[in-house]
Amino acid sequence: MGEQAPLHIAVCLGLTPVVEKALLVPTKEINSDVSPLHLAVKFTSGTWKVLIAGNSPRLITKQDQNGNTPLYEAVISGHLPMVMSLVGKFATSEYKAYSNQINKQNSCGNTPLHLAIQLSRTVRRCQHQN
Repeated sequence: MGEQAPLHIAVCLGLTPVVEKALLVPTKEINSDVSPLHLAVKFTSGTWKVLIAGNSPRLITKQDQNGNTPLYEAVISGHLPMVMSLVGKFATSEYKAYSNQINKQNSCGNTPLHLAIQLSRTVRRCQHQN
């Protein structure tokens, strides 16, 4: 997964006040495959809200080794509030330049919408089988 910055660790531990402070301090770029926002979707803390509100395009557009952005991770994890927050962020005039993230293809050629539809079908099939 690469190097971990204090911000990554604070996200994993759900330390929202530390995340807020870490975002205020400029840090050097670390060699990590994922942004703190990729990690935040996997944890139940509210750190993802702070990261999205943090006004850092780099955090919300970073791709992992498979070309997945935090929006992909939110879709894959079924984290609807985060999906809605990211899509809403891309719709603002301040982030209009990044609105292509909604249709950005990963290394498999899928967009977040492709994955949402695929995962929805899988869930429905499983529910019908039970």
